[in-house]
Amino acid sequence: MQFTIFSIAALTTLASGTPMLRSRGAELSFNLRAAANPKAPASVAALRSGTWHVGSVDGKAVLFSDSSKASAFYEYGPEASPSVGTENFGITITPGGTATVPAFRPIELVANSGTENVSIEKDASGIPKLAFNNGRFQACAENEGQTDEFFLMYVQQGQRNLADCASVDLVSACSGTRFGAPMSGQLGQPHAVDCQSI
Repeated sequence: MQFTIFSIAALTTLASGTPMLRSRGAELSFNLRAAANPKAPASVAALRSGTWHVGSVDGKAVLFSDSSKASAFYEYGPEASPSVGTENFGITITPGGTATVPAFRPIELVANSGTENVSIEKDASGIPKLAFNNGRFQACAENEGQTDEFFLMYVQQGQRNLADCASVDLVSACSGTRFGAPMSGQLGQPHAVDCQSI
């Protein structure tokens, strides 16, 4: 029976021409990826297609079109107040702005530090995504005409996206490979999280 169910799912995926996300359980390290956003504004039009990968440039979290620039991430600390980071740098989110407009402030990757309560959580469809305080994420261009990298910003609940930025869901993707070694001590011990593969 299991083979039949899998076969039907596989045939459905082939027939539709779209990849089907499959859970591979939990892994210690993962990548963060964003799918295309067909509604991305002209300033970030490149985000309307392709798969995008989170890495870093000059201490900022950045979406790259080049998968070789993807960072391996870990979730650290107690499950009650986790942090997410690479082997050396933690994701640092500083919310701001007004009740309806977010601050123009990139998400940072800070050495041996990280914002608490940043975690990988399953959404209503069971897809594991980067989450923080019921907010969401957007990708913005630092310079006009950029096509291959966009920096990430945080949008608090109740705030709208900036007009020149695109909403992105940052999915925990099974990396299959560990790069470096996770931190220990500064952010707590790393633990396995759910991840998806295509």
